[in-house]
Amino acid sequence: MKAALLCLVAAAVCVAAVLGQSHPLTDIPAPLEGLQTVFWLPEYPEKQFPAGALVEAVVGVHNNAKERVNVTAIVGSLNNAQAFHQFYQNFTYQPQVAVVSPGEEASLSYYFSPDESFPPREFQVALTVFYNTPAGSFASTFFNETIDIVEVPPLIDVQGIFLLAALLGLLAAAAYGVKSALEWQGILKPRKGSRKVEVKKRVVVAGEENEWLKGTNFNQGTKKAAKGKAPAKAAPEGAAFPADSAAPVMKKTK
Repeated sequence: MKAALLCLVAAAVCVAAVLGQSHPLTDIPAPLEGLQTVFWLPEYPEKQFPAGALVEAVVGVHNNAKERVNVTAIVGSLNNAQAFHQFYQNFTYQPQVAVVSPGEEASLSYYFSPDESFPPREFQVALTVFYNTPAGSFASTFFNETIDIVEVPPLIDVQGIFLLAALLGLLAAAAYGVKSALEWQGILKPRKGSRKVEVKKRVVVAGEENEWLKGTNFNQGTKKAAKGKAPAKAAPEGAAFPADSAAPVMKKTK
């Protein structure tokens, strides 16, 4: 029973500790005197971020102080452009490991992504780098600018395709007009559409129609058939039937 009570007490203490922790941006320490920061946006220098896009912000830290600086983290937020105290999105807390000695400088990258549900409009983005020295903890807000959330460009530009097709059509029409004008003035000869094919007729002489069959079995068979056939005998004058044929027998009818 006592063990269970101790566990409940420990859990309550842990919950209270977690609830008591504040977000790093709610109580930002003061910057260190002599430490300078600059920023640049490699992919979006015009500060126009598509909703849902991954944005890289690079911070340059130049230590002009007399003590070494240990960079620990970078975090940011997206706020109302007209009322900065209204938070719309807190970006990811990203730990950093960088030591900048006096007179030296370092470059660090921080990545954030505006929520894809945000409409196209102006917002305020603030990015802060946290660091410490033997004297205490410090922070510098290196980016605090108004940005534009823009629509994600479509993968296929339909309007651009139609414009390109119209341009190609105009070029084709212009080329055809120039060609027709040159042909009309006689500068360019019209191209013939097709070649004339000359067909020669062969006159076949009697007796030569089977010359191409000479030497073949078909030609030899034709000659044998012609030799085996005997000519018909002519009938004598006054005879109604040929001499070598018998006269038909006439039957008397009662």
